[in-house]
Amino acid sequence: MGEFELLARIRERLPPPAARTYLGSGDDAAITVPGGATATSVDALVDGVHFHRERASLGQIGHKALATALSDLAAMGAEAGEAYVAIGVPADLEEDDCLELLEGMAALAERTGTTLAGGDLTRSESLFLAVTVVGHGARAEDFVTRAGAQAGDILVLTGDLGGAAGGLALLEARAAEPDFAFTGAIGLEKAKSALVGRQLEPLPRLGAGRGL
Repeated sequence: MGEFELLARIRERLPPPAARTYLGSGDDAAITVPGGATATSVDALVDGVHFHRERASLGQIGHKALATALSDLAAMGAEAGEAYVAIGVPADLEEDDCLELLEGMAALAERTGTTLAGGDLTRSESLFLAVTVVGHGARAEDFVTRAGAQAGDILVLTGDLGGAAGGLALLEARAAEPDFAFTGAIGLEKAKSALVGRQLEPLPRLGAGRGL
């Protein structure tokens, strides 16, 4: 199947665009009408560096690529808007594999209210995903930057620390049997599965970012 036929099949699986998207995927460029301030972030994930295909499904890889980019918007207190995805496709990745990759991304996009507004496909020696996300806010000063903290401010942490690192250790078989205080309640295997899930399918804390 050629690039244009594959792109057409991909577009069929995209969630509906948000109201601010005037023209989404399928043309030379997307057109949006943001009506406020925007925050833009770019992330790239490369096989063998940021993920390993033998340790994760293609759906999980797609999910993580978008989640990683959206987490930058969450850190700034932005509302998720549009995402643009460039995918480098190696020779051993089949058409259905590409669709599985996209479906993992599309599921998270629908869950977070993100519009997959466009992107690109290209041949590559290894699988990579470059994701650009655009977040929105009423005013530029509403976004939280790294320079915003002052002495005496309260620092707020959401979620549990170390989960993704623990999941990576388990995937790499570096971790011995963990002695978690909470395993008695949920069981060791469930605890390990939860940690691996934090590594392979992280969830961007967009709601917490906006609330804080």
